[in-house]
Amino acid sequence: MNVNRDYMYVDVCFPDNNEKDFVEMAKRIGIGGLLFLYDDLPKEKIKTEKIKIWYGIYCKNPNKKSKSLLFTDTLKRNIPKNENLVYFYTPEEEKKKSFHFPTRKNHVLIKELKEKNKLFGFSFVSIKDTKNFEKIEFFINLCKKYDINSFLASFARQPYFLRNEIHMRALGKAIGMMPKTTKTSLHLLGDFLMKHT
Repeated sequence: MNVNRDYMYVDVCFPDNNEKDFVEMAKRIGIGGLLFLYDDLPKEKIKTEKIKIWYGIYCKNPNKKSKSLLFTDTLKRNIPKNENLVYFYTPEEEKKKSFHFPTRKNHVLIKELKEKNKLFGFSFVSIKDTKNFEKIEFFINLCKKYDINSFLASFARQPYFLRNEIHMRALGKAIGMMPKTTKTSLHLLGDFLMKHT
């Protein structure tokens, strides 16, 4: 995937009637764009001039038919070809879904993500929990091995969990990403959003 290196870092969040609070926090810490994820897209969209806003659906079924942006942490084989679909990794979802750490099928699934040219996100909210660090590190190494287009974002459910680009660069270094790789990963989502909306 060719990256527009002049494009902004975009953070991801799950608002709950507090979109304005997320926008205010983004302005305060210097985030240029936000992606709001919902179970269903809102009828009314927030208006703001200083922050670029995108809207997407958080879905548990990656085969969901929709022209909207779809984000899922349901990781399983037979990845659909939907170009608007993005995957992200949430360690706490493993017990709920048929995805276990570490197994051979994880390698197969990551290879399939590569073959389908999918984005694969890592959540700051998950990484900040030290008990998840080994799992996150395992998947970071798989992404490096198979050259996956991976990105970092907060996936915040509260405004105070948003993180700016400087913080995310430090996080990328801490979890084993090379500085150049981290910088590129922080622009991948923004580039994807510009192309698909």
